[in-house]
Amino acid sequence: AVRAMRCPHANHVLQKVISTMPAASLQFMVDEITQDDLTKKIATHRYGGRIVQQLLAKCEASQIRDLAEALLQDAVALCCHFFGNFAIQHLLQFGTAEQQYRCLRTIEQNIGAIARSPSGVSVVEAAMQHTCSLDRLWLARAVVQDPKLLPHVAQARHGPGVISQVVAVLPERECARACQVL
Repeated sequence: AVRAMRCPHANHVLQKVISTMPAASLQFMVDEITQDDLTKKIATHRYGGRIVQQLLAKCEASQIRDLAEALLQDAVALCCHFFGNFAIQHLLQFGTAEQQYRCLRTIEQNIGAIARSPSGVSVVEAAMQHTCSLDRLWLARAVVQDPKLLPHVAQARHGPGVISQVVAVLPERECARACQVL
């Protein structure tokens, strides 16, 4: 299955298998991805990343625990990767509450590196959409903490969405300070 995940044609077959088969029948794919430290390599592949995303969306939390753990281990690099960022976005959307929390804290602690990457800004946007209000507040505060970061984020492709979400969750005084920087 790993070879098929990297093939421009066979990956479509695997995607169809994922969409039509019950989640329990997909364990062989999860197992192949997580063996031999292949998770990052597959998640950052043009076609393999699609398989990882669909497995995160379809499988039960117990099935993808090892997959999610491997993604969390490389979260900063994946956030900044052109294809890998989509796996992190799906983890934020479909992961367990604990996985979402750990992913968000990693993003928050590494916001300077992540938000300076075009792919990273899209992950920040996903984090602002798929987490609870308190987590969004902490992430928004992390974004505005570095005065040079906010204008950089605003100029990114997904930046305006991030900025509007940041401004929406910040208390009035902090929001005014952030608007002065912009």
